[in-house]
Amino acid sequence: MRSLRIPSLLCNGFQTCRSTAPACIGTTIISTSAVRYTSTGSTKVTRLKDPRKFSVPYPTKYNPISSANKAVPILPPGLSYNPPPSMPSPFETPDIFLPASERRLVATAEALPVLPPPLRETKDKKYHLTREQLEEMKQLRTAQPYRWTRKALAKKYGCSQFFVGMVAEAPESRKLDMERRLATIKSRWGLFKRTSRIHRQKRRELWARDE
Repeated sequence: MRSLRIPSLLCNGFQTCRSTAPACIGTTIISTSAVRYTSTGSTKVTRLKDPRKFSVPYPTKYNPISSANKAVPILPPGLSYNPPPSMPSPFETPDIFLPASERRLVATAEALPVLPPPLRETKDKKYHLTREQLEEMKQLRTAQPYRWTRKALAKKYGCSQFFVGMVAEAPESRKLDMERRLATIKSRWGLFKRTSRIHRQKRRELWARDE
């Protein structure tokens, strides 16, 4: 059984108390196996570095400790070039530091005609509709919006559905009916689909703000 150092009135300071120690009569002998979280001298705790401390090549506008995520450096006037803390490589040299005779900056004539095949067939734009046909398209769209939809008008006049939407806009009654149908469809969505659509809308808003 190991002994534990405890203070005693009969002992001067902290002394090791054993059952055979005559000078420590009246002290209590406690086994270390019955004590939780006993600290010993052999335990070594490595002190971790403060993650908020960092170093920047230039002074910052904010406190680097309390505002570590808003470190705006104060750049000196003139050209500032800070290479990465690694061995320079010829494959990562900026183009501004390459000479004009560098072969990597000059395209070869043999590589120009070799291009990947197109993913889909390109279609030429058509400008064959007259003003009278455009007016007729508007009348059909306004008179019978449920019959002459974008798809039907695009097939009749040989144009795209996007062009039909630009020229002949649907009446307000048709728009309200489509909005009601869309609301009915959205009411049947589950939790995951509704959440994904909300996230998609937020991403589009961030794209519009270039964020």
